[in-house]
Formats: sequence, C-alpha cells, structure tokens
Amino acid sequence: MALAFALAAPLSTPERPPAPIYGGAPVAPGAWNSVVVVDFGVDFCTGTLITDRVVLTAGHCFTSFTSVPPPTLIQVKLGADRSNPEFTLSVETYKTHPQFCSDAASCDEDRYDFAYLLLDNPAPVDAVASSFLIDEQDFEAAMGVGKQLTIVGFGNDEDGVRGLKREAEVPITSFTPYALEFEAGGDGVDGCVGDSGGPAFALLPDGTAMLVGVSSRGTTCGEGGVYASVFPAMCWIGREFDIQWRESSNQCDGTCGCIDTPNILEGGCSVARPAGENRRPWLAVSLVIGYLGRRRRSRTPATDRSRHAARPR
Repeated sequence: MALAFALAAPLSTPERPPAPIYGGAPVAPGAWNSVVVVDFGVDFCTGTLITDRVVLTAGHCFTSFTSVPPPTLIQVKLGADRSNPEFTLSVETYKTHPQFCSDAASCDEDRYDFAYLLLDNPAPVDAVASSFLIDEQDFEAAMGVGKQLTIVGFGNDEDGVRGLKREAEVPITSFTPYALEFEAGGDGVDGCVGDSGGPAFALLPDGTAMLVGVSSRGTTCGEGGVYASVFPAMCWIGREFDIQWRESSNQCDGTCGCIDTPNILEGGCSVARPAGENRRPWLAVSLVIGYLGRRRRSRTPATDRSRHAARPR
C-alpha cells in the first residue's frame, strides 16, 4: 500500500558538549524529538519516527514475549519522559523484518533485528527523523571503526533510573563481515535495559543527524552493544509503503538493501548477505567467543531473562 508521509527538517541536536543512556546524560530540551518510547505497558523499548506514521525499532522487542502482543496494547510516546509524555499515539499494526532471526542458538550475527509500527494517526512533523543511512556515500561519510556516534534511548542509566530520554557519544569498534551489524560503545558508556530498538545517529559535517543503527543486543551494560545497520530496514519499509526515501547513489547492481563498502570489504558489492547463504550456528557457550569477542544477548522485554535480570535493552 502507498503511505503518505512527511519528513521534517534536519533533527535538532544538543547545543552543549557531549557527555560521556548508561554513562551518558539527559537530552537537552527539544533534542532528539524523533526518539520515542514503544510502550508495552509492563515494559518498553525505544524507537525512532522515520515518517509521521512509521516507527522503526527492534524485531526482538515483539518476539521475546510469551505471546505476541496485539497492537491495541502498544502505545508510542513522544517526549523526554515515559511517565509524562508530550503525546501518546496508538498503533494500527506492526511487523518484524522477514529475515529477522530471533533465535540466538541458530544466528550468531546479521540478524536483521528490525520491526516497524504503523501509527493510527500521524505524529507531529517536527518529530520525524530526516536523514538515513541508505547508500555508499552515506556509509563512507559516517561509518568506520573509530567513528563517533550518538546513541539515544529511554533505558537504564548507571543508577538504574529508566524511562527518561538520555544520550551518549560512543565510537564504532567493529563490523560484521557484511557490515549489516556493528558494535559500538564500551568503557562504561553504552545502551542498557530499555534501549532496545533505539537509534544510533552519526552527526554529519553539516550538522545533520543521520540514523545509522538500531540497538539490538549486548552483555553487561557499559561493555558496548551490537547495532543493526539501517539500510536494509529502510529498503524493506520503502517497499512496504511505496516510499522513495531519496535518489540513492552507488547501490551495488541496483539491488535494494545492498551497498558497496570498499573501506570494509575488499572488492565487489557484498554488504547484503547473499540470498540463501546459511547462517553459522552458535557453538557450545564455552566456544562462542568469535563474534566481537563475546556473545551478545538481546536487550528485550521482561519475559527474556537471558540478557538481564528483567529488561529490554
């Protein structure tokens, strides 16, 4: 179906020096308006408004429940405080990415950990993100080991306080071979419980905040987390709603969701995992040390006890 939508001007960004979510600081008033709470009542994730009716978040936020929550039980809350939102919007439907792999026992990386929510009514246009990682030019401008990103979410801070919008600056530390996921943060600065589905933004030289990642999973808060690169999600959502985000340059072979990243991979267009390629299963827990140095678990709602005592990331 076609979906009418509106894009805002470039996101407003903080007018103060960055602070070192977990190890971060509360957002400045009016900053990061596109970052919202995806509220399930008993628990929540974080998400990003990418049109006035579509929120991008993590797939595991939905699949981690014992039973799939109906849209009528989900609310999207705008503002800086989950308990005192500026706007609360109801959800018409939601969907996880068709390639999303929720089982950590069978998928060790590149899980396509995405979902979208379609709102019943449009959000304010000034709360919509305006720039997204789509093509090679974007990738070269924003992505690479050592590049700084801003992560934003409503999850726990280091004192266990949650539900307040916070931000932190973190470096990218590694990529998976197809660059469909990357790791960022560490040394006490990280996403945490409640930040699942939240955004990682790259600030471009002109001050534009470009959405580059979605928070997927981690180990102990403060040790860094895994983020899903957003270009496959933007391609998928564009097809779902007949949205042309913009004219994309340098797409490999014109294939949606595939971009060439020669700064990471040697030769060819091989970012998107080739169709039909088998995923590598996890080995025994004692042997699972290859991916980013340690196993990552989903930052999921309270029903998933494998990552934290109780919460999503």
